[in-house]
Amino acid sequence: MKKITDKIFFAMKNKNIMVDEEVVKYGLEIIFTKVLFAIIIVSIGILTKCFLESIIYTITFSLLRQYGGGYHAETKQKCFVLSVLMLICAIFIIKKAQSCDVFIILEAVITLLSVIYIITTAPIDTPSKRLDADELRIYGKRTGITVCILVIILGICLYIKAYRFSTAIMIGIIMEAYLMLKGQINNKRTEKGD
Repeated sequence: MKKITDKIFFAMKNKNIMVDEEVVKYGLEIIFTKVLFAIIIVSIGILTKCFLESIIYTITFSLLRQYGGGYHAETKQKCFVLSVLMLICAIFIIKKAQSCDVFIILEAVITLLSVIYIITTAPIDTPSKRLDADELRIYGKRTGITVCILVIILGICLYIKAYRFSTAIMIGIIMEAYLMLKGQINNKRTEKGD
């Protein structure tokens, strides 16, 4: 990936396009990572015959993650690998839930607890990026609104018995709650270590 961003940067530089090297390389790296992750989401979705479910899970998780915060990996590479592993785990759970009604009930209970936790706790910042009082209030409100909208969509999916989609939403909510909890625990450990 670094080779590609370097080549693009030098091509821009050779054409006398005035750019800030660090900003351009960082931006290109983010774009390539997002494109690669999108390709992986689509590929895993198609290979597992859970295309729509993988998209719904990713959208749900991403919407909550944007303002909910929580645990962050130390490097971009580790973050990428963990994101792919979480997607694979989500697809596995979605497929498992299709064959077991009890599993959906268990998911619903865990989702309810996750929703309560997210609403009462979000956002969770990190030691490297602390949020001020205004950001905590704004991000908390946005996360609360997002999770409420997702719960309404989830309720509709359950009502119309679209269990594959409702499971994808539930897993997205549960995964974000898990990362928030992990981030909260890490923050407490960091504070004790200081």
